[in-house]
Amino acid sequence: MATVPAHIPGPRRRRSIFAALIVILLGAAGIALAPPASADVIEDSSSLEISASCNQHFGPGVVEWTIRDTATAYPDLLDVLDSEGVVIHSEVYTEEVTEYSGQLSLAPGSYTVRYTATGETNPRYTDSQDFTISCPDLDVALVDATCSTGANGSVTFALSGLIEGESYDWFVGETTGTLTADAATADIPITGLAPGNYIAYAEWNGDGVMFDWRAFSIEPCQPAIAVTVTQCTAAGGTGSVGVALSDLVEGVVYTVTGPDGSTRELTADSTGTANLSYPGVAAGTTSVIAVGGTWTVDVPYEEPPYIGGGDFVPLETVALAATADVSLDPCPAPVVAGPTLAASGSDPMPPLSGGIALLVLGTAILVIGARRRARDARRNGAV
Repeated sequence: MATVPAHIPGPRRRRSIFAALIVILLGAAGIALAPPASADVIEDSSSLEISASCNQHFGPGVVEWTIRDTATAYPDLLDVLDSEGVVIHSEVYTEEVTEYSGQLSLAPGSYTVRYTATGETNPRYTDSQDFTISCPDLDVALVDATCSTGANGSVTFALSGLIEGESYDWFVGETTGTLTADAATADIPITGLAPGNYIAYAEWNGDGVMFDWRAFSIEPCQPAIAVTVTQCTAAGGTGSVGVALSDLVEGVVYTVTGPDGSTRELTADSTGTANLSYPGVAAGTTSVIAVGGTWTVDVPYEEPPYIGGGDFVPLETVALAATADVSLDPCPAPVVAGPTLAASGSDPMPPLSGGIALLVLGTAILVIGARRRARDARRNGAV
C-alpha cells in the first residue's frame, strides 16, 4: 500500500503523459489515429470489502478494507467519511497491483467507506459501504426472578457486553464475586433471597470506569389453599373440611376465614405451611375459605449514588390473599324399616296394619249377619 501526494506524478500518470506526447507528435507529422471505441471501457473487475470491529470498552475501533482491481492503468481512490458526510481520511493507490489492503483506527460511531476506480474521463467503478464502530458496552439485567417465602427467592444475574479475558467485579445484594469473562455474555444464578429490594452491580477492572447497575425486587409469594372435604354419611349428620395452606411468608400474620364463617389468626413460620381443621360443617352448604395478610418491607429502599440504573418502583407493602370455594353434599335420606315376621308360632303371615284389620273385621261381621238371617228364615219356614 502506498499514498502518493497529488503533486508527484505516479507511474500511471507518467504513462498517460507519455502517451499524450506521442499523439501530439504523430498529429504534427500528419498521421491520423482512429480513436478507440470507448476510452473508458476497460475489461476489468473491481470490488471493495470492509470489516469493522471494536474489542475494548470506549474504543477505539478499527475499520479494515480490501480493494481488488484488475485494471492497473488508473489510480484507485478510497475515502472514509463521518456520519455528517465529511471526509476524514483518504487513500490514493497507484501501484500496478490488483489488490490493496488498509485499516484505520476510529472512535465509536457511524461511518462510510467510498471507493472509486478511476478511468480516463469517468470512474469505471464506484462503491459506498456504511459501517458502525460499536465498542462493548457493559450491561446488567435481572431475569427469571421468583417469589420468596423467607430466604428461598432466586434470580439470574445476566451480564452482556463483556470482553473475553477481562475481569469484572460484581455484587447482587449481599452476594459478591469476580468474573473473568470467557464470552461476551455470562449468566450468574443468585439464590437465597428474601422478599425485598436489591441492587445488582458490575464493574470492569480495566483502564477507565465502565460499570452498570440495576435495582430490582423479589416479591413475597401469594398464599395457596388446598381443601379436603369429608361429606356427611348419615341423616342428620354433618361434614368436615380440612384446609392446607402453603406459600406463606415467614413472619406475616394471616387471617383465615373458615367454611363455617369463623376466623382464625396464624403467624407463618419458616416452613411456609399451615393446616387447619373444621369439623361439624353443615351438610348441603356452599362457602368460601379466605386467607389474607400484609407483607411490609424490613429495610426501606435508598437510591445508590450511581448514574443510570433505569426506573425502579421499590416494594413497600404487598397484600397477600387467596380464596377457595367449598361445597358439602346433603346428608343421605333416612332408611325406612320393612315388615317383620311374628314373634312366635309358625304362621308366616305378618301382622296386619290398622286399615286392613278393620276391613277384615267388617267382612267377618257381614258374613256372620248373613248366616244368621239365613238361619232365621229357615226356622220361620218350618213353623
